[in-house]
Amino acid sequence: MKLYLFLRKLFLLMGFVIFALILFSSLSVFFVSYGKSYSDIENVPYKKMALVLGTSKYVSGDDYNLFYHFRIEAANELIQNNKVDYLLLSGAKDGLYNEPEKMKEDLLKRGVSENKILLDYKGFRTWDSVIRVKEVFGENDFIIVSQQFHIQRALFIASLNDIEARAYIAKNPPIYQAFRTYVRELFARVKLIFDVIFQVRSEFEEKKVVEI
Repeated sequence: MKLYLFLRKLFLLMGFVIFALILFSSLSVFFVSYGKSYSDIENVPYKKMALVLGTSKYVSGDDYNLFYHFRIEAANELIQNNKVDYLLLSGAKDGLYNEPEKMKEDLLKRGVSENKILLDYKGFRTWDSVIRVKEVFGENDFIIVSQQFHIQRALFIASLNDIEARAYIAKNPPIYQAFRTYVRELFARVKLIFDVIFQVRSEFEEKKVVEI
């Protein structure tokens, strides 16, 4: 009986700690990023570059990823409305899996000029993608393109690294298609806080090597 009570208290304590971490990280990310994003294309300020955060085009085999689709649409809107001069497509590349190239293909189909597209194949996580815009592509003031929940974390990372980023919000898929992604985002924010506390850096950070 004593063991049962001890385990019960332990699990309750663990549950409270996890809840507190999720709440603290989510509120921190929200307040730091507050007021830095736009949902109306008319309100987006002009910047030289937009960072389009990558994701896979398909999920669960051949199911089309609406997160991907809406990010491509948002990126295209920025170019068509002359809000940016360049789109930096950042994502992972591993063998045949190539997020930046897929995004480039779909933007070209929408009429975006190839000379307005830049690719970063080392955007393996959001931290890498945001930091490399400054360190590799030499831009410290740019627009971030993704869904709002993702944008908040990206803007938090930018603020930590003295980057003057703003964001254009891509549409969200229906909640029933995106629930798992939202849950993962909660834990991604907790991990981000631990990365900050323990000063975890990226192996892909490097000095500026690209001239635009």
